Formats: sequence, C-alpha cells, structure tokens
Amino acid sequence: MVKSSAPPPYLKGKEPILLNIFAYFIFALILFVSIANFTYYTIYNDVFNTVLLGLFFDNQQAILADGLSGKYNLSIKVIVFFLALWGCARIYQKMISKISFHFSYQQALIGIFVALPLFVLSNIFAINTTFSFKERNLEQQITLASNDFLRKITPSPFRSLYVIYRDYHKSDLKTFADFTSHTPSEAIKNFFHSDEKDFKILLEQKSDKPMNTPQIEHIFYIVAESLGSYVFDSIYDEIGLVSGMKSLMDEKKGFSVPYFFENARRTIWSLESQITGLYYMGIRLSPKASMLKPFLTAIAPQMENLGYTPLFYYGGSEGWRNLADFTKSQGFKQCYGTSLLDHFAKTHYPMPYQNSWGVWDHILFDFVLDQTKRIKTPTFQMIMTTTFHTPFDLPLQYAIDLGANPKQFEDFLLKHPNLSWDLEELMTLWWFDKILTKFILDTSKQYPHSLFVITGDHTPNKPNVNFKAFHQVPFLIYSPTLQIKPIANIGSHLDIAPTLFNLISNPGSLFYSFGKPLFSANLKAVFDLNREMLGLEVMGNEKYLYGIHQEGFDLKKRIFFNPNNSKDFIELLQRYYDAQALSWYLYSKSTIIP
Repeated sequence: MVKSSAPPPYLKGKEPILLNIFAYFIFALILFVSIANFTYYTIYNDVFNTVLLGLFFDNQQAILADGLSGKYNLSIKVIVFFLALWGCARIYQKMISKISFHFSYQQALIGIFVALPLFVLSNIFAINTTFSFKERNLEQQITLASNDFLRKITPSPFRSLYVIYRDYHKSDLKTFADFTSHTPSEAIKNFFHSDEKDFKILLEQKSDKPMNTPQIEHIFYIVAESLGSYVFDSIYDEIGLVSGMKSLMDEKKGFSVPYFFENARRTIWSLESQITGLYYMGIRLSPKASMLKPFLTAIAPQMENLGYTPLFYYGGSEGWRNLADFTKSQGFKQCYGTSLLDHFAKTHYPMPYQNSWGVWDHILFDFVLDQTKRIKTPTFQMIMTTTFHTPFDLPLQYAIDLGANPKQFEDFLLKHPNLSWDLEELMTLWWFDKILTKFILDTSKQYPHSLFVITGDHTPNKPNVNFKAFHQVPFLIYSPTLQIKPIANIGSHLDIAPTLFNLISNPGSLFYSFGKPLFSANLKAVFDLNREMLGLEVMGNEKYLYGIHQEGFDLKKRIFFNPNNSKDFIELLQRYYDAQALSWYLYSKSTIIP
C-alpha cells in the first residue's frame, strides 16, 4: 500500500495563509523597529537605550503628546512604514508564488537533511563570525566607523532592545536595602563618621601639595589587562618576567604600594569603578551611558577642572561594552579605539597587528605617544591594554627579538608545574613588561614632567590561589621629576584618583573621592597608620587582611589565619556594604540625602 503524499486535510490550502501572516508580521516588526530606531536617534542622539524605559515608567501622556507634536515628522514616517510594508509584501508575493507547498514526505526528509546542516553552519558563522566553534566577540571583530552616528546605528536595534531588557532586570530593581541593613543616615555615620547629608561635603578632600612643586604636564594612567600582583613574586625573577617594571620602582622616581586590591572583578566593571569613582554595585553602568552625567567622584571632569584634557585609549573596539559613549558620559573628551588604531596599525606595522581583542600593545603605546605630540595642552590619558589576554596569540618572535629565550621559559615551566602557566602566556607577559617599560622611559625623555600610574584591571584567572593573590593587583607610580612620598601601605583602585589629585592640584585645592591618597608631594606628610581598605571581597587595615568568606592574612607575620568573627572584620565588612549602598544612592538618587 502506497502512502499518499498529499498534505493532511486540516492543512490543505492553509499553508500559504499561515506563512503569509508570519511573513507580514516579520516585515512589519523589522520596519517598525528600524524606523523607530532612527526616530529615537533624532531625539536622543543615540540608539535605543535605557531612556526608552520612560515609555513604561515616566509620564506616558506627556511622552505621547510630545511624540504627536509634529516636530518628529511622525505622519511622514507612518506613510513610509506602510509604503515599505506594501513593497515588501509585493516582492514577497512574487517570490512565494513560484514555490509549491504540496510535496511528499520523502521530499520533506531530503529537504531537512540538506537544510539542517546549512542552517547550523549559518548560525555558527552568525555567532562566531567564522566557520569555527571557537567563540569570538562580535564587538571585537567588526571595525566600527569613527563617526558617532554610523558607529551607533550599525548594530541591530533588536540587540539594543535586548540589552535594555537584560540590564533593567539585572540592576534597576535594586534598592538601598539590597546593599545594607542600615538607613542612609546610619550608613553615612558609619562610613564617614559624620552626620552631614551632602555628598559634596562628605567626599570633599584637600590637596597637601606644597608650593613650588614642579607642575606635571602629562599623566598616563595605564590599566594593564589581567596584571596581578603575584607576577611580581621573586620566583619569577629567574626569567625576568616583570623585570622592567621592577627596575622603575627604585624608591626615588618610582614606588609601589605593597598591598593593593581591585574594586571589581571583570574588565568593564573594574573600568567603570575606576572611571566613576564609585564602589562596585553589581550594576552595569556602561550600557546606561546616555542617561548618565559625570558623577561627583568621576576622575575625568576633575582632571579637566585642573587644566588637563582627559582622553581614553582602548586597544580594542570602542564599541565594546559601549565604552566610547560611557567614557564620554563621564567627562572624557575622546575615546580612541580600533576605528583609528586599525588605520594607524596598517600604515606602520606588518601583519598580524592584532588578535581578537585589539591591536598589540606596542602599537597602542606608539599611538598614544603620536597623539601626545599633536596635543598642545596638558593631558590626562587613561590607557586600557588588550594583549595579555587569551588566546595569547602574540607572535613569539616579538619576544625573541627583545631577548627572550623560549627554552629558558620551558625549563621554568618544567621546574614549576604547579604555577599553571602556558609558554605563550608567560612570554606574552614578559614581552608586555618590556614594551611598557620602553614606553615609559621613551615618554619620560620627551616629556620629563610626566606622571605614570600602572595597575591591573584584575588578576589572571589562576586555579588554587588564595583570596589575597586572587584580588591583589599592582599599583606602581613613576615620575622623572616629581618627588613623592608614600603615606600608606594598603589601598584599592578607588585610591588612585585621589592620589593623583593630591599630587598635581594646586595647594589646598578640593577634590572628591571615596578613596584616600596613597602618596604625597609633601615630603613631611605623616604616614597613615590607621588606613583602611575596602576592595572586592577583601578588606583590611595596616595589620590584617580579611577575605569576605572569613579568611584572614596577617601582614606582619605573613601567615593566613581564621579571623573567628573578629570585631575588625565585622566592622570593615559593614563599612564595605555601606560604601556600596552610598555609591548606589549617588548613582540613582542625588548628592543630598533628605
């Protein structure tokens, strides 16, 4: 008995109708969202962002009245929408009329076996931008235009809508009580030891820089990708892993902070915290750039008030994590990324000049120096590197050309298998150290009145490390001409900005920060024996460090211990929670607590 190839009676004649309804819906959705996206850009100078939530949570009647006022040409756009929809439908009908919807089950099976692999391959290409199972970040693969409009409008508006939805549910539902059991007034009293309610007064600090101190012309704030403090351990001296940076720390021109910790874990969160001067709150700030104004504690506008032009450099795409818009929202005048770095690299360097994250760091540093030559004003330049990051595909010949011996590194790895390093990883970090040191020394010769800061965004993800090694990053400071004095042994990322303000601003000038200076240009400044540090999942003072999971480290005896709910630990933990809550208040409410 031969089975009939005819479709089931309940589907006969309905396939084109159902298909048409679905097709028209997709056409209408794409056209509507696309036209709405362009309209949104004319109003807000940005693609869909968190301001769109105002349609649901603000005064809808006022928004509707504004939209119907006529200034956005909505009537013309409605006509264009229907004309475009009609055109799409006509083209679709001509194409669909050539297709037969009556086929046998054998034909359907053959179609599935042919179409399914093509569908899978096309999705792999769409996700990874290559026929490979190796995941690649699309934001790092596309070359964005330097023009703001073209750069913003290029990604899909549907992606922008998804980001709004995701970030709303992740962060905008937070309240003060999510961070601390204290009220705002209690949190202020516990953190600032004050009854004041005005953040501008609470966060106010004064420079102790003496008169007649040399004026700094350029400041270079270098955030090195995945640079942890434990790479400075003496065990790595036999391969000279960070010998360049160590050579700068001579206690005359260069200094380091013995115990320094990150304030956020991932790169973008670490940058957000350092740029805004706020404690990490678990809220992604960069996607909200369009609705943000510079915070009172933000580093860039305070630098501009001191006469410095604030600039941001990133070796990768400035579209990554909305970095360009975010840095500009926090006062940076320009964010340089691959839209300009690609052209610079192609013009001056051989292929390959980049990996999946961005151009090699020596190209980034050369670009920074080239830009500095073109600027006639004092500058504050914040630089985020990319090379020391998986997949660690820097040509090893680059390191060999600088004197690296691969066999020496191989022997080191055989000698220390528990350190969990790969040859490429070690040699990449070795190379980075040498080109970073060269950049600092070369720049110092051209601009002797410069100040350099080096830190890591976070530590490398290594197994079997304790809380101290996992969260400790370096803070190195170097200046050819400025004499400085350490005034604390312990700090975190939020202490970098006040340190810089304290060193470069006029005597008695005011600045605003949750952190405290770690160095002073006043050689008579008193060393702070009561310093406290509140980092990410680690806090401490001049005597002890505490992991948030109640592991302790004695800084004098250099041993780990169980804090057994010590009073110091409980008080520091509560201050940390209060600091997060107060940062949230400054972010979401105002500078005045009622």
